[in-house]
Amino acid sequence: MTVLRGYNQVKDDEVIWRYMDFPKFFSLIETKALFFSPAYRLKEEEPLEFEVPALNAQTMRETISERLFKSGKDSKDIKEYIDRTLSSDDIFHWGVSCWSSNAIESYALWRTFVTAAEGVAIKSCPARLQRAVKSSDREFIKIGKVEYLNHEKDELKKPLFTDEDRLFHKAEFYRDESEFRIITYLDIRNFEFDPATGLPLAKSLENPKYIQSQTIPVSLEELVEEVRVSPYAPPWFKPLVAAYVERAGLSARVLQSAIPRGS
Repeated sequence: MTVLRGYNQVKDDEVIWRYMDFPKFFSLIETKALFFSPAYRLKEEEPLEFEVPALNAQTMRETISERLFKSGKDSKDIKEYIDRTLSSDDIFHWGVSCWSSNAIESYALWRTFVTAAEGVAIKSCPARLQRAVKSSDREFIKIGKVEYLNHEKDELKKPLFTDEDRLFHKAEFYRDESEFRIITYLDIRNFEFDPATGLPLAKSLENPKYIQSQTIPVSLEELVEEVRVSPYAPPWFKPLVAAYVERAGLSARVLQSAIPRGS
């Protein structure tokens, strides 16, 4: 049985939302699986993702240098190792599912994450998520609220800023997202790497096992408490979504967004 681990403290009944265009909702219903975007794709879309705050980077350089120097490592090797450690290039083994933690819908997030009028938002909570994934064979799934930092002035008080710290921290510019993340490991066991850069070859990113590991089967009945229809959707769209949810055998309510239509 899969047991969710927490990066930070979250309440079982904390409301979380997943905003999406209808094709992604269709895929979720048809596959009965939660998709985890490879972290490197998020980095490509948002350059500030997975960055180490400046003060933490300095602390890490000092901590790692001291430890490796005592072990007899050459100063050049130490510098190269630290540069690789602080780089955000080696994130191909992480998968991320991005939600938002808010008691109510967000006008801004409808505008940001739903690109077409025909969109929906799924309402859930950590307790439902736990029940939804409990029959999965995935060994590691961690959840938590993203914490926001000024990357020039703030410092997380710890000697090392780990991959998980990077995944659950973002620059303060994104604070309005109130993001809630679910992370897991992706299968890179069959990857081939470029010896010069240490990065995976392009063909490895198309490896079937890597792609398969980007989805985790879920119980939709447990996961989905409610489906909200976009405030920008035409009148015919809500009945269509309701019929589709009913045909999928789900008891989740389908409601029009609480935001006035076309706001």
